[in-house]
Amino acid sequence: DPVDLLVPLRLRPDPRDDGNNTGFIARLKPGISMSRAQGEMDALLARFSENYPRQVRTGDRGVRLVPYKEYLIGDIGPTLWLLFGAVGFVLLIACVNVSNLMVARSVERRGEMAIRSALGAGIWRIARQLITESMILGVFGGLAGYLLALWTLPGLIALSPEQLPRLSEVTLDLDAALFTMAVSVFASIGVGVSPALRAARLDLSSPLKSLGRQRKSGPDFRMRGVLIAGQVALSLMLLTGAGLLIRSLVNLYGVELGFNPENVITMQVSLNTDQYRSTGNVTALQEETLDLIRGLPAVASAASV
Repeated sequence: DPVDLLVPLRLRPDPRDDGNNTGFIARLKPGISMSRAQGEMDALLARFSENYPRQVRTGDRGVRLVPYKEYLIGDIGPTLWLLFGAVGFVLLIACVNVSNLMVARSVERRGEMAIRSALGAGIWRIARQLITESMILGVFGGLAGYLLALWTLPGLIALSPEQLPRLSEVTLDLDAALFTMAVSVFASIGVGVSPALRAARLDLSSPLKSLGRQRKSGPDFRMRGVLIAGQVALSLMLLTGAGLLIRSLVNLYGVELGFNPENVITMQVSLNTDQYRSTGNVTALQEETLDLIRGLPAVASAASV
């Protein structure tokens, strides 16, 4: 979180303290692995238990090192990759759809391409024209999507849980814009390749003879059938995965907790001063606090653990 002032921490070691009140961040030296650093921390537990045997319990692990990134965001990598794959499927479905439309449009323009070839336009000239058209379509589509994301992002952040780590830092920066443009360019090239290849293998005699007539068969229509079949297959996979995720989420919400969580609140109290080093003082404070809480009109019952 943003801070205005940092001051040195003057540690006063007290073995009676449980050590749960101070967080430490360390930077490893170059060439030092996490396993080696963890090994050094494990060696400290034996020395600490010799000096303070009453402070070490059976099963204590000592100091456990955790990468700072993992501490902040947890093990969210698999979830992000899953979402990234889902978005990739959506993009692939859109590309197949647009490619199908481009192939259908190229069928209508076979006569035009044949005339261009007859007038001297080379294969690569026609291919560049088709890829350029798809590039313009893809770049403008990517720009529209980026602007739509900028417009909807505040609403998505407002709907997100407050416990989401670093929610305030979620923005669409320059890296996101460059990634969007790069994906748009590559998708445009992928969409325009099929019509360009069809134009490169164009037979001049057949399109010129069929000008003014519609064809209902041939390689172009077979290509459209393949693209439609691929689009339906990808959509089915995406819908199946989304349905399984929704079902898993519903099942998680329906798990029996063993108690009724409605209107239940909790709090935690740390008793680290000398006054509460004896069990009797802790018990007395606990009973007195519970009696006061139970006496509140808005409280039905209270307990401690």
